[in-house]
Formats: sequence, C-alpha cells, structure tokens
Amino acid sequence: MLFDIPIWKIAVDAYFVWVLVFFLVKFLVSNKRMLSIAVSFIFVYLLAYISNILDLLISAPILSYLSEWMPVLMIVIMAPDIRRSLEVVWKADNRNENLVMGSEKTKQNIV
Repeated sequence: MLFDIPIWKIAVDAYFVWVLVFFLVKFLVSNKRMLSIAVSFIFVYLLAYISNILDLLISAPILSYLSEWMPVLMIVIMAPDIRRSLEVVWKADNRNENLVMGSEKTKQNIV
C-alpha cells in the first residue's frame, strides 16, 4: 500500500491515464493543423494562468473568459478536421483485420 491506496488501484489508474494520453497525442499528431491549434490553445491557457497569478487588470478577465469558451471554439472551428482525424485513426486500426493465408496456387488447389 502506498499512501493508504492499494498498489493495484495505482497501476490501473496509471494505465488508464497512459492510454488516454497515448490516444490524445496520436489524435493530435495525425493532423498538423490540429497540432498547431492545440499548441496555440495551450499557449492561451498558459497566458490566462500567468495573468491570473500576476493579477493583471485588463488581460486577466479577457483571457479567463476566452479560456472558458476555448473548448467550444475548438469543437466548432475544427469539426471537419476532427472528423477526418478520427476517420484516419479508425482506418489505421482496422487495416490489419484481413487475414491473408497462402498463395494463389494454394487457393486454386483448394477450389
């Protein structure tokens, strides 16, 4: 037990987080436009955090309001790219489902 939490719970939790991060990174890297917009959103969130820490009068309220609406903006603006990226990820995972066995000669001998 670590911090009164069973080790198996920590391991399962770490695995879930790893899978989530892996698929998120795979999704973002699959499209350069998505990656650049995600980086710019992270930059805006970082600026909002810094402006709140420094208690800036004008930029703190504007950036906090903007950071509240950023997820909605990303979904609305990037809907076609999100759909395309999900299709690419889905097709890449389903590509190896076909089973090819034997050669053409083997197929002819069976028939």
